[in-house]
Parts: sequence; C-alpha cells; structure tokens
Amino acid sequence: MKCPLCRFENPEGARICINCDTPLPHAEKAAAVEGEAETKRETLTELTPGRTFANRYQVLEEIGQGELGRVYKVLDYKTGEQIALKLISPEIASDPPTMERFQSELRLARKIRHKNVCGMHDIGEFEGTHFVTMDYIAGQELRTTIHMMGTLSISTVIGVGKQLCEGLAEAHSLGVIHRDLNSRNILIDKSGNAKITDFGLARSTKDVGRTGLNILIGTPEYMSPEQAEAQEIDYRSDIFALGVILYEMATGRVPYEGDTALAVSIKHKGPIPKNPKKFNPNISEGLSDIILKCLEKDKVKRYQNAIEIREELEKVEKAPPAVAPIEPQRKPVAARKAAPKLDLKKLGIPALIGAALVIAAVIVIPGVVHRKPAAAAAISQKRSVAVLPFDDVSSAKDCEFLARGIPETLIHKLSNIRNLRIPAGTSSFALEGKPVDVSQIGVELGADNLVQGSVQVSGDRLRMTVRLLNVQTGRPIWSDKFDRRMSDIFAVQDDIVQKIVRALKVKVSDEEKNAIVTKSTKEVKAYTLYLQGRLSLSKRGEEDLKKAIAFFESAVNEDPMYGLACAGIAESYFDLASRGLMPSNQCYPKALESASQAVLVDETLADAHAWLGAVKFYFEYNLVSAEMELLRAIELNPAYAPAHSFLAFILISTGRRDQAISEMELARDLDPLSARINANVGLMYINARRYDQAIDILKKTTEKFSEEQNAAKYLGTAYFFKSMYEQAAEIFQKSGCQSDLGITYVKMGRTTEAQKIIKELVEESRKELISSYEVAKLYFSTGEVDQGFNWLNRAYAERGPSIYMMKVDPFLDSIRTDPRYQELLKRMNLE
Repeated sequence: MKCPLCRFENPEGARICINCDTPLPHAEKAAAVEGEAETKRETLTELTPGRTFANRYQVLEEIGQGELGRVYKVLDYKTGEQIALKLISPEIASDPPTMERFQSELRLARKIRHKNVCGMHDIGEFEGTHFVTMDYIAGQELRTTIHMMGTLSISTVIGVGKQLCEGLAEAHSLGVIHRDLNSRNILIDKSGNAKITDFGLARSTKDVGRTGLNILIGTPEYMSPEQAEAQEIDYRSDIFALGVILYEMATGRVPYEGDTALAVSIKHKGPIPKNPKKFNPNISEGLSDIILKCLEKDKVKRYQNAIEIREELEKVEKAPPAVAPIEPQRKPVAARKAAPKLDLKKLGIPALIGAALVIAAVIVIPGVVHRKPAAAAAISQKRSVAVLPFDDVSSAKDCEFLARGIPETLIHKLSNIRNLRIPAGTSSFALEGKPVDVSQIGVELGADNLVQGSVQVSGDRLRMTVRLLNVQTGRPIWSDKFDRRMSDIFAVQDDIVQKIVRALKVKVSDEEKNAIVTKSTKEVKAYTLYLQGRLSLSKRGEEDLKKAIAFFESAVNEDPMYGLACAGIAESYFDLASRGLMPSNQCYPKALESASQAVLVDETLADAHAWLGAVKFYFEYNLVSAEMELLRAIELNPAYAPAHSFLAFILISTGRRDQAISEMELARDLDPLSARINANVGLMYINARRYDQAIDILKKTTEKFSEEQNAAKYLGTAYFFKSMYEQAAEIFQKSGCQSDLGITYVKMGRTTEAQKIIKELVEESRKELISSYEVAKLYFSTGEVDQGFNWLNRAYAERGPSIYMMKVDPFLDSIRTDPRYQELLKRMNLE
C-alpha cells in the first residue's frame, strides 16, 4: 500500500505508514485519498515538525522565511546530517524559466566550498513541491545583532569584514557573484564565524546576457548604483554591498536610508555617503577610508577585488589604537523598514526608466526593532509582581531549599510573560528576615504586587499556603492552600503560576502559556537536588559554591538532560573564579564544558546562554561569540539580569561606553537590590570617565550595601581620578584594597610606603591567590613598566577576572602607546 502523503511503499495490509505514521486508507478509498493528497502536494507551502518529507528528510523545526519560501532544519536520513531545506513558493516554482535559472545557478553555487560560505547542496522536486537544500548553520543573522546592539566593536567590524572578504574572494575566483549581499544573509555561528548564505541566487560572470533582467536582483539599501539602474553587474557590485555592511556594523545604520525604496535608490545614484566617523568617532581614518572606497559610485574607483579589502583591513587592525576611544553620541534607532526586493523581470520595465519606477512600486516589509538603551522605560509600564522567599514552617526547619527554591521557580516561570515585570530573585530574597512592611517592600522592589507563602513537608505530603497581595492596599488579591503529594510538586507550581496570572488579568500568548508549564526536568529527586544546589550557591562562599557544584552534579546524574542543573554548575565555577576563590584557568574550562552542555540539552534556556557567553568572554576572549550568546539569552528572557550585566562588560571593554552604562542600568532595574550590580553601575561610569556621576552613585551604593567591597573599591577609584587622594586612601585602607592604596601613595609622594606594599603583594602571591592585574597596575604607577608588563602577561595567562577591562581602565592610560600593550589588546580581541 503506497502512502498517500510520503509515497512510501508499505507492506500489504498495513494500516499506518511505517515511514511517516500517516493512517493508510482502505483499498477502495485509496484512489480518492491519493487524488486529494496529490492536490495538496501541488500547493504545499509549509511542513510540520516530525514529518518525513520527500522520503528522505525528517523535519525538525522551522527556522525562518526567505524570499523563496519557508526554511526548515531537517535531518537527512541518507547522510545522517542536519541540513537546511528551503521550500520554493508555488508562484516561483510555476515559472519554468525561473526554475531553469535556479538549477543553472545552483550548479555554480555548489562549486563554492569555503568556511565563510554556506554550502549549497541541491535543488529538488517532490510531488509538485520544489525545494533547495544547503548547510544548516546554528547562528544569528548579522542584521539582528546590529539592530540589537546599535554598533559593533571595531575589532568585530574588522574581524567579520575579513571573513566576508575571504568568502567573496573564493566565490569571485570561481566566476560567481552574489548580487544580493546584505546583513540578513550573513549568519554568525556560535564560534563567531561569518557565513555568507543564499549564493544559490548568484549567476556566473561568464554568462553575461543569457538571463537579462532577473527576478530578486537585490536589496535597495545594499545595491550598487549600476544595479539600481538595472545595468549589467559584476563582482564589484558585491564590493559595494560589502561596503554597506561594513558601514552598518560600524555605525548601526546603512549609508542611505529613506521611507521608500525609490528614495533609497535616488540617494545611491546621487550624493556621496556621509563619513561613518560622523556617527561613530571610534572609527579610525583607515577604516573609514576603506568603507568609503567600497562605496564609490563609479565601480572603477572601488576596490577591484575582495583580497585588496582584506589586506587593507589587516593594516588597520595592526595600526596603533586611539588613546581614548569615545562612545558615539547617537540617538536610538527607531523601528526600521526591511529593504524591499525588486522583480524587474515580471514588471517588464525598460532598463532606462525601470529602476526608479520598479523601486517605487515594491512592498515595504516591517523590520526588526532596535533594542533601545532606555529599555527600562518599557519595564516600568508593565504589571509588576515580586515573589518573596516562603516561610519554612516544617517542624524540623529542614525545608529552606524549598522555601527559597519554589519561589525561584515561580520567578523563572513568570519571567516568560512579557506583560509582567518580575524583580530578580536576588533582590526579592535580599529582604529575607528584615523587618519591613508590605508597602516598603513594594517601594524597594518597584512592585505593585507581592507573592508570599509558606511550605512544609510531612512524609510524602507537600503543604503550601500562597497568597498574592496588592502593595497599595495590603490586601490579598488571591490566596490558596495546597496539600498534595511531593511527586505533584511540578503540577502545584504550574497551578500557582496560572492562578497568579488569572488574578492579575494579564494577557498571555499561547507561546507564553507553554513556557509556564514547561519543565526542565520531570524527575522530582533531580529537582530537589537542584534546589539544594541553588540554596548553597546563593551563599557564595568557597565551600558553599563547592557544595552547590556537588548538588548540581548529583541532579545531572539523576537526569542527564537537566539543562538548568548544568547551567548551575557553570555559574558556580564562574563565581569561584570571579571572586578569586580558585584559579580562573582551573574554573573556566569546567564552566565552559557545563554551559555548553546546558545549551546542548536545552537551547531555550536563557541561563545557559548567559553563562556560556560569560565564559566565552572571560576565558576564551571570544567577544563575537560571547555577544551572540548573551543576545540570545536576552531574546529568550529579557528579564534575566545577569545577561544584561555581562553584556555591559563586553560593551565597556570594547569602548562602547554609553551602551554599557545603559545595559548595566537596565540590569539594575531588573535586579534593584543586587549589591554587585549596583556597584557595577558605578564602575561603568568610572570607565566612561564620568567620575562625578560615579561618586554620586557609589556613595549611595556603599550606604545601602555596606557589605559590598567592590562598591567601596570603586568609590575610592572615583575619588582617586578626581585627585581626592586623601579620601581615596582612607577608603582603600578600610576596604583592604592594597594595590589601589599603593597607587594612591605614589600620587601622594609616599613612595616608600608604595614600595612596601609591592613587596608584600609579591610575597603574598607565592602563597595564595592575588590579582596579577592589580599588581601590574601598581608597578605601572611607580614607573616600573617592564615589571608591570610581566605581571600583566601573567594576568592574561591566568585569565584573571579584571584584565578584560584593560582597554578602558584609566589606571593604564600611561602605557597605551607601548607596543606590548597594543599586542596584548589584539591577543584578547579587544582591538
């Protein structure tokens, strides 16, 4: 019996297709069903996950929509590999000349085998449905990254630019041009590699005149002047598009913008683009010249091949860095319109007047909205709920891990609802045990509503009382009691979340409803071990963190697919390193392994992506990949404060100071009672050289969080750079910041005391962990530059927790022109 859907030949008498599980009709109905299926196959425009297509490809998930149609990640049964499959829309597939051209161009595209080009496989047809297969790349569109970040670091611009040059050079050497190169068809994979996609729409430079005007010939914002005028094009049009992409990465905008495609086209043919330095002063003259030469109106004046551009980018990369990069002062980009596509062939407009008329007629598709620096404003408009730690009312007082862990789980679930603002657990739990009333808690956390509760376990029974309070009135909006088996803990938590949402009358999408009830594990034992790990991790001491790791590892032993437990291991090792409790180069590899495992078992976990991004930044110095992971974490959970905090450090370390401040302030808004994040806001202002504001922020932070040592250290630093040395020295002495105290003594002329501190630190380093970076700074302040670089290189080898700030740290201003400093910046991908 032939399956009416996938056409697989099943044994006689079979009732279900053994290939795709489709019910098989009775013999007398087979012909009718097959006829209906044939009609459906002729109009097939989408596939469902789990289905087998063309007797070869198992559909795993839809990953996007391209100009040709929907794109899917599929498993190729024949090769055992995951690839991408793009359906070709019926409108295009029904045009035989177009399909003939696609087949011809695919033969050309398949020649390109390069690490920076997405490989094209084949064009096929199954039961009236045409499709194209290609490499599957797990990554993010370059345009998405730009729209989220505004501007990319100069090192990223150059690094991605060089990779694009290599991919284009390979294609051009084989006689293939892209014709539609733009930031949407460039993917950045998880290792930070740029991949050019959609070469299947290219045509041979040796095939001039055969196809005439082509369908989908380009994207107006990236089209060369000759392309906009519907003239014959060559590889130099790709050079122009590359210039637009470089401009876009460096400034956050394309050189020519307009409300319509016609306006964009006219600008491409008319005025020269504004110098990108106008929008980003960090751009060097050399990089600016490269970009503008790519954008020459006359293709003869452009670079004549991609290799030339790559060589020029390398020269800029090796040039000495600017002494004090300045953050570009640019207004947030509003919602942009995605560039429309042009179909000159179907419109049949003469080349002489075609460009202007055709571009005026195209449809504008909504694009991606830039993530504004003032995102905190949007947060304040949401309904807000703070979930407080529950009371442990068990007789033995042995349920603290549940009293904290269940509220943390509720926070995690409620954070999936975009119309709710949920303060981070760090802040909610900071008020535990403090004598504060409901209204004061609401003010502290910026919350309109509070969730309180109690928990106890008796035998196999889990008993909880939960209530939702209105902060303003102090009265319950909803309350309930639960007496269930411990094995029902997941169902109880889902029930609580759903009742809170209903009580608040918050609109919830279907996707958010699914996220609320999604479980990271189904194993109760694994879950309780995880909660005990979270409790130990929250205490942050060395032994506590080691206990947390043991609990998380036990949870993973119970359930190897428990992504949150894997992320917990990564977070614990990261904390051991960042707090100076264990050597960084011992902790970070383990953190990297666990974070990678967390992403592998559950790609939808914001926690996993955030910790993977953090480790890639601090340990691997892989800024591009780290930034991608953090942006993915924020996309999955915009309320996850650690992701914003880590992203702020990447931004400040690469000189994007205003963006860094905005990102850290957003982290603070999400986690207002986190002492560390509040201190880090002050640090961002220090490294932006805005010392008065830093002092104001850090004075309030030290008053509110007297136990936070970093806040005191940063306040002393701000006083130091305001030349308030007495105040700085007093703070450094009280807080035990010996290296900073030594640097201050140098400024005060107390060199003997500074030398004594150096001697003590060097001696101490032989016995226990101290920051090599801090010692390096002290040596630089005394003028012992060679010794300073010895310790700075030691900090690099140790992956010390502070060296990533060396590009913007004002303590290092005296060595910025030293070639050793510049070389180290390059090794860390900071330049």
